[in-house]
Amino acid sequence: MISSPNRYNVIEHVPYDVWRHITSFLPPAEVEQLYGLDRSLLSIAMDERYKAASFGPLSQKQTMKCLARLVFVSNLTILLLTVLTGWNIQGT
Repeated sequence: MISSPNRYNVIEHVPYDVWRHITSFLPPAEVEQLYGLDRSLLSIAMDERYKAASFGPLSQKQTMKCLARLVFVSNLTILLLTVLTGWNIQGT
């Protein structure tokens, strides 16, 4: 007896590029709701949700604090890459 395919088994086997193409036809709000179906769809939904960032006025202390944290994390990442892999940002 052949069992009918489970819809979750089918979803798991669809390649990321196919999901990316399919979701390009959907409104952003609908794409964001697909995050729970599959890892590929989670990634696509998060890309859609966080594709843009906005900051408050630069005159506010809290905005500058958040930006400083982002710069710190970025610099820390570069430092770790340099130490762990010997990668050089100047390319020399």
